[in-house]
Formats: sequence, structure tokens, C-alpha cells
Amino acid sequence: MGGTQGTVMRGKLIALATKFKRQKLQELEDHLLSLRTLTTQHKRDPTPDLMAKIKTHQQAIKTFKTRDPKKRFSGLNNSSMRSPIKRTLFSPANSAVKPRPNK
Repeated sequence: MGGTQGTVMRGKLIALATKFKRQKLQELEDHLLSLRTLTTQHKRDPTPDLMAKIKTHQQAIKTFKTRDPKKRFSGLNNSSMRSPIKRTLFSPANSAVKPRPNK
């Protein structure tokens, strides 16, 4: 009896996630299309106003990509994700922290 409710809830969650993803993809597609048309207009007749609009769409696309977790960490390897403090805290070059002598 409880399995049916779980399946229905799971279906609703999948539908919501799919709708959200579709909306986000449509938003990205709109930005890319606008950027393409503005770029061609700017090539024909360069104006500061068009350049400002191009920069706005480029920033929106960049923000969209950094909000996506897959895009956010895709170029990072394990060593670059470590904190620089952890890497240098116990290094011999750091005179403030001396290693404990082994007993």
C-alpha cells in the first residue's frame, strides 16, 4: 500500500525536475540566440549599446554555467580543489608551525 504513494511522489518529483530543467535549457537557448543576433548586428554597426547588451548576455550565460554543478567542477582535478591553507600549513617552509618530534 505504501509503495504506491512513494511511486506517485517519485513521479511528481521527476516531473518537477524535468520541468525545471526544461525551463533552464530554454533560458540558456534564449540567451545564446540573443547573443548570436546581437553579435551579427554589432559586426554590421558597432555601437556601445550593442556591446553592453552582448556583455550582459555573456555574463548571464557564464552565470548559468556556474550554477550547474557539473559545469562548475568539470575542469578541476583533485589537487586544485584542496584548500591552499591545508597544503601549506604543515610545510617546512612555514616557520610558524613546527612538526612534533616523534617519540
